[in-house]
Amino acid sequence: MKKKSFSFSSLFSFRHSTKMCFFYGLLWSTGFLPPLSDAFRFLSFFLRLSLSSIGFLGFLHEQFWANTRAHLFGNAWAFGAVFWFVSLFGLYKAFWVTQHSFLFLPCLGALAFFWGCFTGALHPLLFQPAKPKDKIRFVLSFSFVWVGTEYMRSVFWPQFPWNLTAHLFCFEDFIVPSLMIQIVSWGGVYVLSLIWSLFLASFYSASTMLKSMTILLLVGGMGYGGWVLFAPSSKTQQKLRTFRVMVVQPNISQKEKVASEMAEDILKKTWDFTLKAGGGKSGVGLIVWPETALLHMITPTHPILKKIQKALPAKTFLIFGADRLSSIASKRPVWHNSLFVLSKTEILATYDKTRLLPFGEYMPLRKFFPHFLNRIVPGVDCTPGPSVLPLKIKGFPSFLPRICSESLYKTPKTSAQWIVHILNDGWFPLPFLWQHLAADRLRTVESGLPLLRVSNTGISVFIDVLGRIKHQLPIQRQAAQEVEVSASED
Repeated sequence: MKKKSFSFSSLFSFRHSTKMCFFYGLLWSTGFLPPLSDAFRFLSFFLRLSLSSIGFLGFLHEQFWANTRAHLFGNAWAFGAVFWFVSLFGLYKAFWVTQHSFLFLPCLGALAFFWGCFTGALHPLLFQPAKPKDKIRFVLSFSFVWVGTEYMRSVFWPQFPWNLTAHLFCFEDFIVPSLMIQIVSWGGVYVLSLIWSLFLASFYSASTMLKSMTILLLVGGMGYGGWVLFAPSSKTQQKLRTFRVMVVQPNISQKEKVASEMAEDILKKTWDFTLKAGGGKSGVGLIVWPETALLHMITPTHPILKKIQKALPAKTFLIFGADRLSSIASKRPVWHNSLFVLSKTEILATYDKTRLLPFGEYMPLRKFFPHFLNRIVPGVDCTPGPSVLPLKIKGFPSFLPRICSESLYKTPKTSAQWIVHILNDGWFPLPFLWQHLAADRLRTVESGLPLLRVSNTGISVFIDVLGRIKHQLPIQRQAAQEVEVSASED
C-alpha cells in the first residue's frame, strides 16, 4: 500500500470538519460579547455561556473524529482564526483614528492567520493511531491542550492573555459568576479555565464517572466560592480603612487626543470638568485622571506641571498619566508611558510602564530590522521602566500602579494595599472595554487587593478583593464622582 506523503497544503485543506470549525470558533467568540443591561444580566450570562459551550463541544467533536495530525491542526487553525478575527475586529477603530484604515483588513487577516496557527500548534498531540479511539483519554487530553495553549500564549510568547476561558465569568456581576471566580484566589486563572474545560468536555464522553467527577469538581469550586463570599474569613473580616477618591472620566475622543495641537484644550477640559465635579475643593484629598490625560511630553521642569500645581488645592494629590521624557542626550530620545503623583509643590513619585503593548507602544523586531521598519513605521519606541514598586501618598495606604494592558498579567507580590489602574481604552469599541475589565476582576481576586480603575472613556470602577464591582461610572460618557475606596492600612 502506497504511503500518503505529507504536504503543507494538507494543513489548511478545507474539509467539511474544518468548515464546521470556522462556525464553532464564531460561537465560542460570542462568550466574550458585552453583557446586556443589568435587568437582563442573568439571561446575558447564560446565553453567552450556552453559545460558547456549543462552540467548544462542536470543536471537540470535530477533533475527536480527525484522522491525521494535519487534520487536527487544520481544524484548530480554523477555530482559532475565526475566534481571533472576531476578538481583534475592534482594532478597526485604532486604525481609523490614526488614518491607516487601508491597513486594517490585511493586518487583521495576518493576525488571525498567525493566531490560528498558534491555536493549532499543540493539537497534533491529540492524535491517536489506535482504533477505536479512547474517548475518555481524548477529552482529558483535549482539555489540557486547550488550557495549555492559553497558558503558552499568556506566559511565554507572545504574552497576550486576552479572552481566556476564565474571563467568561467576569462580564456580569451576580452570585453565580462571583462564586466561580473565587477559584482564582487559590488556583489561579488557568485552574478556573481547566475546571470549566473539563466540565464541558466530560459531557462528550460516555463515562458517567468522569461526568460525576467534573461536576463534583465544579460544585466544590463553587462551594469554596460561597465560603469565601459568605463565611467570615481573612478577606472579608480584615480591618479596612475607607477613604474617598475623585475619579475623573473625561471621555475625550481619540481623534482629539492624537492631535498634538489639542493638548492645551484637553487639559482645560479635563481640569474644568474636575472642578465642576468638586475636585477643586480642599476636602478632596486624592484625584485620579486616566492614562495619557496630558498630551504633553512631561519633564520635571515642564511649565504645564506648575500650571496644574497652582490650581491644585493644598493637601490634595493628583494621580495622572502622561508620556515622560527621560533623556534627550542620544540621537533618539528616551520616553516612557508613565503615571505621576503630583502634590501642590512637587512630583512625589513616577512609575514607568514595564510591560509594553506590541505595535501600540513599540514595533517588534525594530532593533533587528531598523532601516526597513523605520521607513514603514517611523517613530521612537516607548522604553519600558524598571520593576514595579508600591507608591506612597501621605495619608493614604500604599498602592500598586498599573497602566493600560498591564492588568492582563499576574500582579507581582507586593506590600501595597490596593491597586490604581489608569488606562485609555478610547482606541477601541465597547466589546474591548468589557473584555479588558474582565481581566481586572480576576486580578483583584488573584492578588487579594482592591482595585480602582480609571479610564478615559470607561469602564471606570472600584472592585473589591472578591472581584465585585462596588462602584461604576457611566460608560462612554463624561463623568466625575467621588468613589468610596476600602483598603487595608500599611
